[in-house]
Amino acid sequence: MKQIPKDQDNAATSSPPKKKKITVGTSPLLTFLNTPSPLILALVSRQTLGMTRGHIEGLLSSFPKLIIEGQQHTSVETDSVRYVFQPLSEDMYAVLITTKNSNIVQDMDTLQLIARSIPEVCKYISQEEIVENAFLLLNAFDEIISLGYRENIDLASLKTILEMDSQKEKIQDIIDRNKEKEAKQDLKRKAKMFDMQRKMAGRNGNAPGSNPSFGNIGSYGSSFSSKDQSNYNQPESTPSSYSYKSKPAVSEPATRGMKLGRKPKAADILADFNNDVDDIQDKLQSTSITSSSLPKVNQKSVHITVEENISAIVNRDGGLELMEVKGDLSLILSEEDKSTTSIRVLCVQDDSTQYKTHPNIDKKQFSESGLLTLKNQSRTFPLNQPVGVLKWRYVGQSEDSVPLNINCWPSPTGDGNCEVNIEYELNCNHMDLHDVVISIPLPSGSKPIIGDIDGSYETNRATGSLDWQIPFINSTSRSGSLDFQIKADNPNVFFPVSVRFVSTTTYCQIKVLEAICHDESVDYSISTSASPDQYAVV
Repeated sequence: MKQIPKDQDNAATSSPPKKKKITVGTSPLLTFLNTPSPLILALVSRQTLGMTRGHIEGLLSSFPKLIIEGQQHTSVETDSVRYVFQPLSEDMYAVLITTKNSNIVQDMDTLQLIARSIPEVCKYISQEEIVENAFLLLNAFDEIISLGYRENIDLASLKTILEMDSQKEKIQDIIDRNKEKEAKQDLKRKAKMFDMQRKMAGRNGNAPGSNPSFGNIGSYGSSFSSKDQSNYNQPESTPSSYSYKSKPAVSEPATRGMKLGRKPKAADILADFNNDVDDIQDKLQSTSITSSSLPKVNQKSVHITVEENISAIVNRDGGLELMEVKGDLSLILSEEDKSTTSIRVLCVQDDSTQYKTHPNIDKKQFSESGLLTLKNQSRTFPLNQPVGVLKWRYVGQSEDSVPLNINCWPSPTGDGNCEVNIEYELNCNHMDLHDVVISIPLPSGSKPIIGDIDGSYETNRATGSLDWQIPFINSTSRSGSLDFQIKADNPNVFFPVSVRFVSTTTYCQIKVLEAICHDESVDYSISTSASPDQYAVV
């Protein structure tokens, strides 16, 4: 970013290899100063031979005197060196200084690549922009010329190198976005629980800051909603390979001004919560599929919710980076006589899936018969609020474990265009995927020409991607493809490919068999959903 310091050589530490190629002395970017006598200023200069500052300044000072106005030459010579140059603007030149016996055709080709690399680094050609991006320009020059010899590199390869694209960095970005999304979803769930708790407190005639007793259900009613519920949010220690993020507690928060009964009032706090949730939903609406895509369920007095979150990152060349499924089964009871309801479930038992019950659930009964029932039958579940009773976690080991396999194959045609073929195939035949959207990033300023397509598409200007939309995927329509052509010469711009969908069936095939209360089967409603937290091909 500065002129060359005094007594500093930018020479290579070793002599150039003995090849029958020309040796480049220096490749500076020059600008002329508007003065009565022509002066020259080196904005960026890269030397590949041992040269002193005085030697470089002497070579550069001779260059303006050799240029003849009105003549369209691209090279001039002195007794010892040749200047190959190309105007970048009215007062700015890119100059390549070589020995006189060098191959001038190769010199011109090298200089053209140098000149074409400058717009890839600088937004526009100006003295300030070049000085600001001097370090990146030097990196580009070093990729083109190494130890005085031209490297076998073209502009497309140079772009890829300058981007310094990292798959690990992309994966980390996806994970960070997923964590942010989870935090926002937790905020939404907490707001709903907070609202429900406030309504229950008002219905039972309690003060907003007091713990609800859930009617005259028994001594366990209030204790489950506070102490036991918090115990569930912080489960007993388990192996590191089987861990869950804690769910937000139903009881009143204990810190940072969220406690009920203190100013600001509970209604004001709830309003702030709802405003935050509305803002979050507005931001997520354009990039995520919500449960509104699923059919609505009329809740009965016993309602069961089964939710799964899928995280999958697959390498474009094959291989699995991440495959994890986390599930949660919750129970919502709305009548006092159903407060001791038990749930019988059918779970797939394998080494890849681990299950964890609520501390107040009888683990022995669950292990032997799949029955989720309270250990202490004298206690009851709290009413009108979701209570998680079972969690599970699955970790996939191979690429075949992902529910939907995506194959994206960009093929440059050699004329500045690229043909992209992308296909999907359902690996889990028991799953039904709704509202599937496969998003392929597009190069800026280019419009795709669509060929064959299964489904429909939409160009998303906000995200700069092509959204391939498939309404429904199941075992009878388990595969499809999309072909399009677009102006691009770098296949890496089409990654990462992201996938969104929602399913009414779970990946781990958790099934609710019956709900039991007072030794009799009772009617129940159930809502089941599975959706990806993060799903990408990188």
